[in-house]
Amino acid sequence: MTQNENHEEGKSLIEKTYSVGEFSKLTGLTERTLRYYDRKELLKPSGRNAQGHRYYRESDLLQLQRIATLKYLNFSLEEIGEHLQESNQSLQESLEMQYELLLHKREQLDRVLGTMERIRDIANNAGHVENSLLLLFIHNIYHEDEQREKLAQYLPEPFLDTIFMRDKEETDKRELERKLTSEFVKLIRHYHDGRTPDDLQVLEDGKRLMDVLKTVLGDSLVKLNEQDLVKIAEMDDTAVHDNPIFNQMWITPDEEQFLAKVLELLDVQSLLINDQNDNSTSEQQ
Repeated sequence: MTQNENHEEGKSLIEKTYSVGEFSKLTGLTERTLRYYDRKELLKPSGRNAQGHRYYRESDLLQLQRIATLKYLNFSLEEIGEHLQESNQSLQESLEMQYELLLHKREQLDRVLGTMERIRDIANNAGHVENSLLLLFIHNIYHEDEQREKLAQYLPEPFLDTIFMRDKEETDKRELERKLTSEFVKLIRHYHDGRTPDDLQVLEDGKRLMDVLKTVLGDSLVKLNEQDLVKIAEMDDTAVHDNPIFNQMWITPDEEQFLAKVLELLDVQSLLINDQNDNSTSEQQ
């Protein structure tokens, strides 16, 4: 091997070094971030030059790439520090765990997006809706599965499916949600406009609300047997109304009293059940 060849080989074995500023520009990381990684012992400078200034080598780029990859996979800095010191098998096992966590987060995100889509539909198509009411809808939609699980102790499965509109196509469900919200909002506005529960316009809008509810419930009410009715009666305050997933007040006591009076004047229960009985009789004929 010639002297020149030996010189070239020696050069290839010497890694190029970078000052902190040069390494910052090369990697796109700020000097502040590099100092932070140094303190966290994730990426320490390879050494210091004769002047005492820190420097990095090309091999540090590989370490930085590992850090960037793990960050992309949603590892915390503490976890990254651990994995950089562990074996490949340990990292593989941790990747599996992170994969499962990310899947769970994606499911949560999909759930939140679905909730927001439904709320946007309500807000955009039901007229002006008070913030408190929108917050209630967000709460109820987000906790829908928990509410259904709690009510399953008292209500038969088919009736639960009807209440939560599981038997409806998504487009039909969204439309019914918009209509229910719109009619509720109208009744609350009537209260604030100073109308009384026996006002003809109030009763007319209340009747429209009942019509939407009848569309939602179908003939499920008349299918409830005596045992079902007994279990429903067992849904006392402790079991349901005092439970945080149900007890989210969005109307004032006065508004609640107004709505209760309107429903009383409409005689909701008999209105719904009699109407369904009439429909059943007509179908049989």
